[in-house]
This record gives sequence, C-alpha cells and structure tokens, in this order.
Amino acid sequence: MIMKKIMMTLATLFVAVCASAQVYIGGGVGFANASDDDDSRFSWKISPEIGYQFNEKWDAGLAFGIEGIEDGDKTFEFAPYLRYTVCSAKIVDFF
Repeated sequence: MIMKKIMMTLATLFVAVCASAQVYIGGGVGFANASDDDDSRFSWKISPEIGYQFNEKWDAGLAFGIEGIEDGDKTFEFAPYLRYTVCSAKIVDFF
C-alpha cells in the first residue's frame, strides 16, 4: 500500500514537472563498427540529457553517458552546460 502511494506521488510529480514545459529530457544512442585491415571493433554509446529552460534565451542542463568498446573498455561522461539561444527560427534554435 505504501509503495503504491509512493509510485503515484512520483508519477504525479513527473507529469507536473513535464507539463510546465520548462524541464526537458533528451539524449542519444549510438552504435559503430570500425574495421582496419584485419581488425574490427564494435562500440556503443548511451547519453541521456536533462535540462531546465529559464526563459526563451537561457537553458542549463546536464548530459551524462557511458560508452563501451567490444574488448570491455568503458568510458563515462559527465557534462553540465549553460547555453544562450542566439537566433530562433520556427523549428530550429541556434545557440
């Protein structure tokens, strides 16, 4: 019963925050296969992002991710950012 209340509270909070249109989420997923002579390597990358839009010009956010290569090496990424929108078109913003 308590778990159900916690989950409903979190779901309501998530909907309320996302409905304000000031918080955004995004990111990317990538796969690559590089071959060189007889050597071939497969790599992958997952990089989620979350940000907050202060007004029409200023945004701040955090991108983080993990990248792996076929032989087991892994790289972690942590990239906070602050950006200013210089020019805004109908569909595209330049920052």
